Amino acid sequence: MILYPETQKQAQAEIDSFLGDTGDMPSLSHMKNLPYCVALSKEVMRWMPVAPGAFPHYSDADDEYKGFHIPKHTLIVPHVWAIHRDPSLYPDPLTFEPGRFMGRVIMTTVLMP
Repeated sequence: MILYPETQKQAQAEIDSFLGDTGDMPSLSHMKNLPYCVALSKEVMRWMPVAPGAFPHYSDADDEYKGFHIPKHTLIVPHVWAIHRDPSLYPDPLTFEPGRFMGRVIMTTVLMP
C-alpha cells in the first residue's frame, strides 16, 4: 500500500461507509458488501504472488500443451507468475489496477471447522 496510497484510501473509505463507526472489523461474511476491498486483495495476489508456482496438481488424463505430451498422472506445478502476466488474460499486466476485478464473478469457498 506504500506504492499505491490512493487504493488504500479507497478501500478504507469503502470499509468506513459499510461498517461506519461500529468498531467492527470486516470479516469474510462482509465480502459481498466490500467489492473494492475484495478486488484489491485479488490484485495484490495477482500483481505480486508470494511464490512463482501454485499448488501442484496431477493431470487426470493424457494431454498436449504446445506440442508437449503430458501423460496422465503427471505432477504439474502451474507457473502463476507467468499466468498473471499474460496480457490476453490481464490487459496491461504490469500495472497495479484493482479495478480489473470489479464486476467479475469469482467463486470463493470458505471452509468452516
